[in-house]
Amino acid sequence: MGGLRAGCAMCGPSWRIWADDVLINRTLVYGTLTVILTAVYVGLVIGLQALLRGLISHDSGVAIVISTVAIYFLFQPLRRRIQQVIDRRVYRRKYDAAKVVAAFSATLRQEVDLEQLREHLLAVVQQTMEPAHVSLWLRPPEPSRKRKPWLLARSDEQERGEP
Repeated sequence: MGGLRAGCAMCGPSWRIWADDVLINRTLVYGTLTVILTAVYVGLVIGLQALLRGLISHDSGVAIVISTVAIYFLFQPLRRRIQQVIDRRVYRRKYDAAKVVAAFSATLRQEVDLEQLREHLLAVVQQTMEPAHVSLWLRPPEPSRKRKPWLLARSDEQERGEP
């Protein structure tokens, strides 16, 4: 028994088994899901028993089977919906970083106006990260220095060892 505890203690942090955010998220999702599904199951069993007793004079066996099948089909869609609600309410909104980067890079390729690009970048950051305040500081452009091609050619010749 001591070996099992030691193994769990060593593997827990590396596998993020006890990561606080994951534990809280799963507790909220599955706790809510359990309460809702229990209420639906009890309501279905009681309602179907009353309905079936009047129609076909059967006991609770048919009502329990129908209720269990209904819960089976409700589980995944309801879990996904509860997960979305909890993510939106508690963990703000999850975002797909790959889609945001792809959309921004497409805008980056098309946009040439620095002011429009700045506004779009600020909007993307505000939408995805939802910070309290967003600002963007840009370094002023340096005065352009014209390159002298003969200096570059000369340095290339010197590297090759030519006079």
